[in-house]
Amino acid sequence: MINSKLVQLLKAFSAKDIRKFREFVSSPYFNKNNQLTDLCEFICNTYPKLPEESLEKRATFKALFPGESFKDTKIRNLMSDLLKLLEEFLAIQDFTEEPLNKSLRLLNALNSRNLYKHFDSYTGLVKNIQEKSPHRDGDFFLNQFQLEVSNNLFFEKQQKRVNGTNLQQITDNLDLFYLTNKLKFCCEIFNYKNVVSTEYKVFLLDEILSYLKKHSYEHIPAVHIYYQILMTLTESEDESHFESLKQMLEKNSNKFSAREARDMYAYAQNYCIKKINSGHSNYLNEIFNLYKELLTKEIILEDRLISPWHFKNIVTTALRLEEFDWVENFIRQYQNNLSKEFRENAVNYNIAALHFFRKEYSSALKLLQKVDFTDIYYHLDSKSMLLKTYFELEEHDGLFSLFDTFKIYLRRNKLISDYQKTVYLNLVKYTKKLVKIKTGFPTAKKVKDLNDQIKETKQVADLNWLIKKVEDTEASLTHAVT
Repeated sequence: MINSKLVQLLKAFSAKDIRKFREFVSSPYFNKNNQLTDLCEFICNTYPKLPEESLEKRATFKALFPGESFKDTKIRNLMSDLLKLLEEFLAIQDFTEEPLNKSLRLLNALNSRNLYKHFDSYTGLVKNIQEKSPHRDGDFFLNQFQLEVSNNLFFEKQQKRVNGTNLQQITDNLDLFYLTNKLKFCCEIFNYKNVVSTEYKVFLLDEILSYLKKHSYEHIPAVHIYYQILMTLTESEDESHFESLKQMLEKNSNKFSAREARDMYAYAQNYCIKKINSGHSNYLNEIFNLYKELLTKEIILEDRLISPWHFKNIVTTALRLEEFDWVENFIRQYQNNLSKEFRENAVNYNIAALHFFRKEYSSALKLLQKVDFTDIYYHLDSKSMLLKTYFELEEHDGLFSLFDTFKIYLRRNKLISDYQKTVYLNLVKYTKKLVKIKTGFPTAKKVKDLNDQIKETKQVADLNWLIKKVEDTEASLTHAVT
């Protein structure tokens, strides 16, 4: 079978990519071997399916060389050469899609050929491209550095030193490129260290941080934002870093690509989540405001789509703040921005969540029974909400049936992490104990003992809900006694 790297790469191509690749291979500038052109056409004619049976080596050889006996080496060499052309095509495509890359390379070519008039006039065009760029990220400073280096070489050749040199601009932009990327990747390192215990040697970080604490870089958002992100990771108790980060993102997120801005906001959101988990409930409102900013600026959308996980997180955050009308409007406004693959289930789940928080349990139950997720985390949250809904409705038959099926799912599914299994199994375990107490012979001691067990365990999904249900039961027993 031609289950090769060549075919695997082509399977990732769009129809437009295939058309351009065929043109590329047909160009005598890039390829003078007609056999490679024939092989390319034969394979591309089977796109988009690229079926293995049609691309079996013997079948391919027979189509390219009718009447000739099969030679494995010959077909393998052709495939290898076509793969090299494909890799060259990908590199050139990536290069040409960034106009400034071409422009900077052209400046170098003009300079090396001593075409000074052309260089001089074209430099103005390149500067104009840079100035019009909306982004002021690490790539911007790298491009500016490369442009200044080209200009410096031009000045040296021309022996023009009007108003001195541009060495200051060269070193300034090099420093900004380095600082931006150094801080950016240090943020990734410290964020990763919070998840996995791994040690890294980070050269010069202490010196850089010492310098930045003494010298403000608020006028360079890329440096200042990553500095503040790093501070939220390393000095999390000092909330002023988050406040500064929040203000910088609000004013300067448009200076970065949507992808980079999303990553920056994600750091701010993660900080809020840690604060909420440590008891600072006021940060729930902070994360909600960050989500609203992401929506207003459309940063959260990728190709006009919102991920079902962002969708759920936004709804859950707003519901915890009892922003019920806002949630209703959000679902209505953004449901068509969900991909068709997830839309129906995601909408049903999140409307069910809205009904649940409004204590409209029967309406929630009807929608939850329609939800069928292949995504693990949506599935877990859906089953958890269904469990709570059955409990609130006192639908004990459905609840005990769910206890059994949910436990089986958790124990058999190998994709669920050990931690997730533990917290959801504990939710089932303690909810089941609570129901048995309520439907048997409840006593204050039994309920108090259960409450103590839950608080000691801590690792329970929907812990706050469960504790409240236990405390409500305890209160009802106390009231009954008095």
